[in-house]
Amino acid sequence: MHSNSSRSIPDIAFPSRQEGDNHVQKLAPERQKDQGREGDAESGAQMKIVTVNPRHAEEQRKSDKLKIVLVDNHVLFRSSLSALLTHRYDFDVLGAVGSLDELRELIKDQPDLLIMDLRMKPMDGLAMLEQLREEGCATPVVMLTMSDSEVDLGRSIRAGVRGYLLKDMAPEEVVDAIRRVTTGELVVAPTMTVKMIEMLRGDQPGQEARNSLKLLTKREHEILQLLSRGESNKTIAIALSISYDTVKQHVRHILNKLNMSSRVKAAVLFAKEQEGTNDDSKSGS
Repeated sequence: MHSNSSRSIPDIAFPSRQEGDNHVQKLAPERQKDQGREGDAESGAQMKIVTVNPRHAEEQRKSDKLKIVLVDNHVLFRSSLSALLTHRYDFDVLGAVGSLDELRELIKDQPDLLIMDLRMKPMDGLAMLEQLREEGCATPVVMLTMSDSEVDLGRSIRAGVRGYLLKDMAPEEVVDAIRRVTTGELVVAPTMTVKMIEMLRGDQPGQEARNSLKLLTKREHEILQLLSRGESNKTIAIALSISYDTVKQHVRHILNKLNMSSRVKAAVLFAKEQEGTNDDSKSGS
């Protein structure tokens, strides 16, 4: 038995049959007063056709993704990394190439980030970066390399790279570093942090930065100490028996209190402060 009360009619989507039309037609109910038409008494609704373009939705979804270009002269590696970043981590990889000419073409698509190998032939990553800068390309660059050399790290930082990562890092660490670079951080592989500190020891932090360390909580001091040893967020979480997200939140608070954009700089400050404290203790004994 049918009810005379009005009932909602669910939206229905189906492909358009019109020639050349790849849109989807969506049926939506439009309430009307019962006008005595046959069938209206039962449904209390009249179907209205609304056209939706799925390509627009797809384009909007892609526009929200981080656009990346990969540069590595090892085809297998760059292909594998491209597939990983695209399918597992939902990045928009515009292309994976091995030469400067190919890279120039992809830069026209305005990527958010370039991930480059350091030691490539015939042109290494730093030479390629220098050429791009001379041509006016300002896209941030992250080096992803096998080299854990302090010399290569120093050359890369001086060349203006925003990140120095190692190929033996865990995928989630690489992805986390990539995302942090896009927020303005300078990021280096955890195992390179100590070398970075050694490299920057000549730069003395100001008194204001030193005083800011007093604003940190006991937990934040513990985390900053572990950062200065080159530990990753994951390792810190395990060591302190807290979650990975909690570590990330603490690091953000530390950087805000110290007015710094990089965890590396914060680690350098902490290491120098500890060094000064130890010197004061020795002189007083």
